Amino acid sequence: MIQPQSAPAAVPIRHDFRVMTAADLGAVRRLATPHVTRWRPDPECALRSIRRHLGEPGIACLILTANGRATGYLQVYDPHHSDAETPYRDQPRGARGIDLFIGEASCIGRGHGPRFIDRVRDHLFGAGAPCVVSDPNPLNARSVAAFRSAGFRSMGERDTAWGHVLLMRCASPRQAISP
Repeated sequence: MIQPQSAPAAVPIRHDFRVMTAADLGAVRRLATPHVTRWRPDPECALRSIRRHLGEPGIACLILTANGRATGYLQVYDPHHSDAETPYRDQPRGARGIDLFIGEASCIGRGHGPRFIDRVRDHLFGAGAPCVVSDPNPLNARSVAAFRSAGFRSMGERDTAWGHVLLMRCASPRQAISP
């Protein structure tokens, strides 16, 4: 008689992030794969923007890692940092905005997006942010689903200097925020 064998236990994947340096620009360029450029069609323009952000005090540029391997890019920003009029200044003081992409094709469609978003959101809540917002393209179903899965709710569509977006927000469980 053949005895059933149990499958090996899945090894948990550590989803984390680290501070990006100028030395990481090449890695970010390599992450500009077709599923990324569909939504960010000019990788060189995006790379120039990221390079500029590295020196901006109101923006943190980070590398997303899965088990220590670079798999994506994340920026965290304060919508109230500059005096410039931004479309998210209606968010409460202390709010943080996040933009991210997962460039590693083997990580797409496997639940990494919500796990990265959970990790970053929890870190920001732990640092005192009353809410976290993001603005995916409303046609990017995977991105919208990842944010929903991580507890973000739609706040409506907006036209911005960066294009038409769906503003999504997740409020800290420690603070009540009016919609």
